[in-house]
Amino acid sequence: MSDKKYSDIIRSIISTQDEKKIVDIIIEQNGIYCEVNAIQETELEQFDSTYGSSKKQHSLTYSIYSGFHPSERVGDFIIEKYDYGNGLSQPKLVSDKMVILIMKKKPTAQYLTEFFEYNKNDFCKRPLFCYIRYSTNDKKEIISIWLCLPNSKGEEVHKKKFTRIK
Repeated sequence: MSDKKYSDIIRSIISTQDEKKIVDIIIEQNGIYCEVNAIQETELEQFDSTYGSSKKQHSLTYSIYSGFHPSERVGDFIIEKYDYGNGLSQPKLVSDKMVILIMKKKPTAQYLTEFFEYNKNDFCKRPLFCYIRYSTNDKKEIISIWLCLPNSKGEEVHKKKFTRIK
């Protein structure tokens, strides 16, 4: 399938307005995280980092997730809490046409297999599964955000970069 065909699929299942609303929440949560983190870093410099919480490395992700409240709507999407094991959860954005998860890295976890299956049959059935992936600089400021379309094996077959960052 051509890249244009994938682009057409994405355009048919999520509006530009919904993309903007989702990206705005991610950027807003990143800004809050960076403000709080700057204060905490100043206060924590006096302590030995040997005993730092291992969850600290994931605190940006938790901050972003906290901007998506279960049962609220973001455009055409209803936000659901998705529990994926070991007491961990994340927001799942659901519409008739698409299901979206948000993550920092390309997805590799076993629990995602059920979502990849949404995209079998040459992307003809709805809803389709996409994920939003972001990357950060050393200060944990988001520098890029993509909407990614995986195939039924979890391989990215198309990604759309959002140009509005900050």
